[in-house]
This record gives sequence, C-alpha cells and structure tokens, in this order.
Amino acid sequence: MKKFLISFLVSCPIIAYADYSTYFNKCSDESTGITSEILDCIGLEIDYQDDRLNKAYKKLQQQLTKSEKFKLRDEQRAWIRTRDRNVNQIYKTQDGTRADINGRSLYLELTMKQANKLERRIK
Repeated sequence: MKKFLISFLVSCPIIAYADYSTYFNKCSDESTGITSEILDCIGLEIDYQDDRLNKAYKKLQQQLTKSEKFKLRDEQRAWIRTRDRNVNQIYKTQDGTRADINGRSLYLELTMKQANKLERRIK
C-alpha cells in the first residue's frame, strides 16, 4: 500500500502515517500490492475518518451560538465543494488504477485533515 501511495505522497506530502488509524497502517502493511486490497484499506479508513469528522462537527456545533453554527455549516459546505473538486480533478487527469488509488487517497487525506481541524476547535 505504502509503495502505491508514494507517488501521491511525494507530490503532496501533507499527511503522516501517524495520522492514520492503527488498523489502516496494519491493513496497508499486510496488503500485497493487490489493487483491490489497497482500495479496501483506503475505503475502510475513509469510513473511519469520515466518522471522526462527523462526530467532531456535531460536538463543535453543540458549543456554538446560532450564528456560529450557520458559519460552521457554510464553512463545511465550502470544504465539501473544494474536496470534491480536487478529487474529481484527479479522475479527469488520470486513468484506471492510478486514478482510483490517488483519487481515494486524496479524499482520505482531505477528510482526515478536516477531522483534525474540527477536533482542534472543540473546547
């Protein structure tokens, strides 16, 4: 797994392996370079990171005033548009397995970073 993400990570060295769940590190280490296994690992990690993001968003919302909640909602919607635009760009410029791995890896990275950002805002 890490071998396949190297090209993506070298061009966008934004995340560290420490940011991934323990399961993801184990899963990626145990994958034998088979694309379906790699994509399964990424998919499960996306689910995990998306759950983190949603929990942080809900917890943060509980701490905000009504106007701050609207601002957070608008920020999150803008983030989703940007995330989707960036991921879609990979699928427009790359083909096949490379597009799948890089597109899902970017989706994972952006989701993880947003979850981290929201968690840091929680008091």
